[in-house]
Amino acid sequence: MKEELIFGTYSSRISKGIYQAEFDTDSGKIGTVHLSTEIGAPTYLALSDTNVIYAVNQDGDKGGVSAYDLSGGQFNKLADHLFNASSPVNITIDEKRKLVFASNYNNGFVQIFKIMSNGDLSLVDEIHNLGHGVLPQQNTSHLHYAQITPDGRRLCVIDLGTDEILTFDLSSDGHVLQKATTFHTRPGFGPKKITFTRNGVYAYVLGELANQVILLKYHPKTGTFDQIQSISTLPDNWVGENGCGAMYLSKDEKYLYVSNRGHNSVSVFGVDETNYQLEMIQNISSEGNFPREFCLDQSEKYVIVGNQKSDSLAIFQRNPKHGNLTLLSVNHNVAEPVCIICTQDNQ
Repeated sequence: MKEELIFGTYSSRISKGIYQAEFDTDSGKIGTVHLSTEIGAPTYLALSDTNVIYAVNQDGDKGGVSAYDLSGGQFNKLADHLFNASSPVNITIDEKRKLVFASNYNNGFVQIFKIMSNGDLSLVDEIHNLGHGVLPQQNTSHLHYAQITPDGRRLCVIDLGTDEILTFDLSSDGHVLQKATTFHTRPGFGPKKITFTRNGVYAYVLGELANQVILLKYHPKTGTFDQIQSISTLPDNWVGENGCGAMYLSKDEKYLYVSNRGHNSVSVFGVDETNYQLEMIQNISSEGNFPREFCLDQSEKYVIVGNQKSDSLAIFQRNPKHGNLTLLSVNHNVAEPVCIICTQDNQ
């Protein structure tokens, strides 16, 4: 089976934008990598159900989101939405409400866009947060991630700078009605992403600065959280600098994967089927420098890791029964890889 890999990159040294390559799930091999469109530092990408991709864009002193229609197999730009600010760090999509959330790390706000009928965006509202944490990296608010809660009732916003998980009530068209709740992680945790379980009861939160994952129980009626577990993403004997990169839960919710930038590894956690608590079952080298992001391919037979500072991809075969990874190959043909999307081949 053929899948298509789409690479968002940092473009601070040699990359020119967004790249693509064919991926053969029978052999685990990547085809020729080619430049799809030139764009400034498209470090994060989000693909909608209508085959429109929303990309981070940094154009000089302006940053924002660009929209591209991929329905014809090519990147056809719909529009740029640039502002007098740095570019976002993350983009997520709410398909039900037809909204896009762009989290701005440097400027401490989340922009809420309405998806128009042609896939273009219209700015609806913004969320700003104030405060700071205890570490030098937390001198101000750093909003890193936003997504709708599984019950569809609230927008959940993650602030790495203030060690907070905030929830907001939204109208159906994306306007912020009020702040609902605030959950405080431990000081210096530095939350960067939240992933809810399918039943909507539990959530995993990745702490970039603490190198930990916490398990929370979510209460839909009140929008509040209770912490159940905290577990390190690193081996016990590691003493160097590290910052967690990405976190993804397998579709069967039996395994959680986390990348470590500094230790340069991927940690694999088994998920207890009764209480959703985690146990590390593997820590494997990313075979490169600074694995900021990775993806599971659509078949989830493979994990593809982007090593940003070594301009390389590591392809791992994934054991669906036991969750562990085995290195297949390392490819040095993608410049400054960050975000990786795996989708069906439209050719």
